[in-house]
Amino acid sequence: MYKIALLMILLMLSSFGAEQQELPKGAFFRAVGHTPEWSLVFVSKKELHFFTGAADDRTRFDLIERYSDQSGSEYKWRSNYNILFLRIEKRSCLDRTTKERYDKVVYLNFDGKELRGCGKGLSR
Repeated sequence: MYKIALLMILLMLSSFGAEQQELPKGAFFRAVGHTPEWSLVFVSKKELHFFTGAADDRTRFDLIERYSDQSGSEYKWRSNYNILFLRIEKRSCLDRTTKERYDKVVYLNFDGKELRGCGKGLSR
């Protein structure tokens, strides 16, 4: 019983960083994913902040190109050292960790890793 309680506490703490970072001014879209923990925020139409692990582990990306079709949008972003490919699909997504429902499915390729998460627009 003790081991289960400890494991649950560790899981809660590990998800804290990616989901609890303070949102930058002007943020209008947010996505989160787990295993590993990550989140991203559209700060403007041309700027994205990508968070991994701890809330203060942030990388700023600038938009290189964007393509949209009926099912969603694809983006290519660049930081000083990395390229991030992002696809946002217009379909419902359930975050299996938090059980929260989002209105977008998010796929990204970062540093050679394929990640999946859920996203939604933020009210201003």
